[in-house]
Amino acid sequence: MKRDELTRQIQELQPEIAKLMRSYGAHEPDWGPLENVLPYEECGGFMFMGYVGEVRMYKHGFTRRYLNLDPEGNAYGYIAKTNNYIKIPLELAIDEVFYGVEECGVRRNTPYSDEEQIKRQKAMEQAGWTIVNMTPEG
Repeated sequence: MKRDELTRQIQELQPEIAKLMRSYGAHEPDWGPLENVLPYEECGGFMFMGYVGEVRMYKHGFTRRYLNLDPEGNAYGYIAKTNNYIKIPLELAIDEVFYGVEECGVRRNTPYSDEEQIKRQKAMEQAGWTIVNMTPEG
């Protein structure tokens, strides 16, 4: 299947994906745990990705790494082999999510703004990537 055809098919699925996300509450972000474990100015680089049980998944916009937290601020690492989350030291989780941030040309407190997203998207497109954006709103 060609990339353009795959992109078209994914975009056609967006309304169904949005409905599924809403059914799991993925569209209602809970920023409290993140704001409780990081300085507020460092939270702007994250996207809320959803829930897995009590675990809230936050993805850093530049490093593309996850910081998974429960409501009390405990950190969790994802184990792909078992498809489970295990509790890990918070300091380790924070170090991991910010690993390589400087190599992205930003700092820990650089917000993942529309302007920065556009810069990143243009760089990816120039490198040959196809970008597909999806939101819960469809």
